[in-house]
Amino acid sequence: MESLLESTLESATPNVDTTERWASLFAGSLLVAYGIIRSKWGLMMAGVGGALVYRGITGHCDVYEKLGINTVRGESPFSGLRQDSGTVEHNGQGSKDPSPDKAPAAF
Repeated sequence: MESLLESTLESATPNVDTTERWASLFAGSLLVAYGIIRSKWGLMMAGVGGALVYRGITGHCDVYEKLGINTVRGESPFSGLRQDSGTVEHNGQGSKDPSPDKAPAAF
């Protein structure tokens, strides 16, 4: 029988690059350790730290998933958004700007 951690690790598709994973592990570990010794806000800090540690271990970020961001492929978080000759593309979906050559009107 699989443990909950094993099934979670298998089901989470990585969308966080290696550098971000290490940074998440480091920052999350610090927040957990600091949160444990604090009294008032410690539980919240430890919780945020735990989420960052989870992100670092699994390589999966739910916020990135909702926004369609995947830095594993070596892309910047906003590489799907680009403007090229009047066509604005978002994740491969293009729409033609009716006036690509006109500059915005000055006030």
